Amino acid sequence: MSRKIDVVQAILDAAIRVQEVPDRKPWDYGWCDPGYRRSDGAALKGPRGSATIPADVLPDWEDAVERLAREPAIQARWSEEEFWGIVGSLTVALHYGSDPSGLLASSLERLRKAPPALTLQLVANVIWDEPPMAFGNVVLGKADKVFLQLINDRAGAGQVVSDDQADRWFEDQIQPRLSHGRVHPVALACWTPGQSSLALSQSERNLRDLVDLVILLERDLPRFEVFRRGATNRPGIRGLTLERGSVQSGMKGKPWSLELASMPVLFNAFGVTRTVKWYGAEPVPLGAMLAQPYLREAVSSCLANDPLSLSVRVAARWFSESHFTGERDHSTLALGVSMDALVSGKKAMPGGALADRYAFLSGAPAERLGRRKEFNEFYSIRSAIAHGGKSSKIEQDELIDRYRQAVRETAWRIIALRDQFQPQSSDEVDGLFDDLRLGVRTWV
Repeated sequence: MSRKIDVVQAILDAAIRVQEVPDRKPWDYGWCDPGYRRSDGAALKGPRGSATIPADVLPDWEDAVERLAREPAIQARWSEEEFWGIVGSLTVALHYGSDPSGLLASSLERLRKAPPALTLQLVANVIWDEPPMAFGNVVLGKADKVFLQLINDRAGAGQVVSDDQADRWFEDQIQPRLSHGRVHPVALACWTPGQSSLALSQSERNLRDLVDLVILLERDLPRFEVFRRGATNRPGIRGLTLERGSVQSGMKGKPWSLELASMPVLFNAFGVTRTVKWYGAEPVPLGAMLAQPYLREAVSSCLANDPLSLSVRVAARWFSESHFTGERDHSTLALGVSMDALVSGKKAMPGGALADRYAFLSGAPAERLGRRKEFNEFYSIRSAIAHGGKSSKIEQDELIDRYRQAVRETAWRIIALRDQFQPQSSDEVDGLFDDLRLGVRTWV
């Protein structure tokens, strides 16, 4: 347990004792590791080279950082691992500053009250021909001037993109990708409470939530030529996720284009066979799908923080995992987890209770017994896979397609339930299902 210390004084005391260690290689991030920061090689970057905090003042400094890291305002804005290095760098800066107390006070204020960060990232495997769209704290669209204008129009108290930064972004990231007749890059802008590395992870999570909700809630994926092809063309952060169409275009006619195909040589009973296998570029037409008012409104509504919207987002994550997974058992198990997320509560529930909830999502009492039977059929498949067994039913395309459609329709029923009764806590959701079961409340 941390000792009771004065956080400010402990950091100032450590700053006074900072020592220059020119023979050590600095690693600010490594200070989150007790083994590293207490070692003889620990170092931080300083204005005159590497510096460190002496071992005799390190315990109080560590307690101060731990206390800061437990503050809700800090936890909302900084990753714990990165925070250690930030305070370490600040401590070194205080050592060389002319007003350590003033600098520390202003720095702590900044750490605790930093406004929402803005992250700009390019998106892989997405087509967007529509005007940019905003979804809460997210803007999606073609990476152009209209996109940037919408960002600044919606910034509010958050960060904006200056003209200089916009010009640099276009020059460094957009213009090179427009050469050779390639499709205009699609971009994501996201404001997050998280700063620095936490902002990047929260931004990526927001993109995944949007894509996953579209995959779950779109009623007719084949109309948009969105088929189950495995993870090859799954949307993601460009550079971390392969933008297959651009890579194919850039490698065309080059020797290393061989890296985009598999050319197995098969020696078997019928001789030697040479084949070529490759994945085509099939980006998701996210803009066209979200241009549909019904889908755009549903996706926007599910970004709220009420318990049923959260359930739909969790379900969408697993439904999308099922969609972008090639293995049948993995895909079917993910469907089961998606369904569980929709009908379960905050506590573990037996299968029978889940089946009852699934049944009561129907507003027609005459349908409920059949729905309960249907849920149990789906649940038996999920349970067999989850417990290491096998189910021949996963080879039945019609059944699995029905399972997939059942999850989608359940998500829409949960949205309808949310809109009609508006529960604001998990306990209220549990109470709502109890009332439906007992006939206290009804719905259609």
